[in-house]
Amino acid sequence: MPLAAHNMSYKDSLEARLIAAVSDLELNKVIDLLAQGADVNYRTPPTAYVDCDNYEVQPYSALRMVVFRCSDSALEYSAPHLKNPEAELKEIAKVLLAHGADVVDAYQLIVVRHGDGYPHDEWEDNEAEAVLNLIARHKKGF
Repeated sequence: MPLAAHNMSYKDSLEARLIAAVSDLELNKVIDLLAQGADVNYRTPPTAYVDCDNYEVQPYSALRMVVFRCSDSALEYSAPHLKNPEAELKEIAKVLLAHGADVVDAYQLIVVRHGDGYPHDEWEDNEAEAVLNLIARHKKGF
């Protein structure tokens, strides 16, 4: 359901809560918000980014937030309740992809942040890279 149909501000929307749940690595909340009708492909509006000079490099959708969090070197500190935060991120990515998340848009952020050579099969033992590979494989159709 589009944000306008919710008749509320972006900050309070299901979509904002979905992107926040992805950022916070809360798989069950992601699943719940999608079940409530959150739009998996909603984009945070450019006006929400104060002092941002390049909207195209922002994590403005749920799957782009997954890509963004894969780059977070302090992931384990931001989710101390999780034994393996990268594995949780991979499960979140699988759920978002199963709900039709825009893989082309997310892959664009992978290219901007990490280069165009994905998937990197030789890096599959790195769990953050495995998440990026999952998204790249979906984009490339294998």
